[in-house]
Amino acid sequence: MLKAETSDSFTAGIVWTPTFAELSVSLDYFDIEVKDEVGSLEPDQIVGGCYTSNFFPDDPLCDLFRRRGPQDAVNDQGIDDISASFININSQQNEGIDLTAIWRLQAGQLGSLTLETQHTYQLTQKRGLFEGTVEDLNGLLGEPKWVGRLNATLDRGPWTFFWGINMVGDSSSERENDG
Repeated sequence: MLKAETSDSFTAGIVWTPTFAELSVSLDYFDIEVKDEVGSLEPDQIVGGCYTSNFFPDDPLCDLFRRRGPQDAVNDQGIDDISASFININSQQNEGIDLTAIWRLQAGQLGSLTLETQHTYQLTQKRGLFEGTVEDLNGLLGEPKWVGRLNATLDRGPWTFFWGINMVGDSSSERENDG
């Protein structure tokens, strides 16, 4: 039976807008934990998650499907049933810091220049589909600790020039394959 999902969150931030420049800098801290999130998994996520889990063969995902054995009419050792219904995901936690800065400058004959940057640094990123399966994903492949972007826009009369870059910190698959 599904339980209602709950969450606890804490955020705090500060914004600095000095009078000597057209500048705005904000720094925010966040800590969000969701418990019993209602979700569903696709059959390939269930089977793949079972066999690649750090908790294999005791991962509860392995209990969500049944393999055919030699006693079955068809002796191909395949998968008979997969229970891909809605489940309560045990817990997720994400904690980090966001930094955003916007600076506008009137550049005389060149026009108006706007520089904008935004960065997120994750301190914690944990997920556990079931009780006892919480994993720290922070810094693993696809879950970098740091992401950011930088945009520069020059408005000059009817023309606008834009340059932007997205940045993604390093990540590793090393811990995923340790078992």
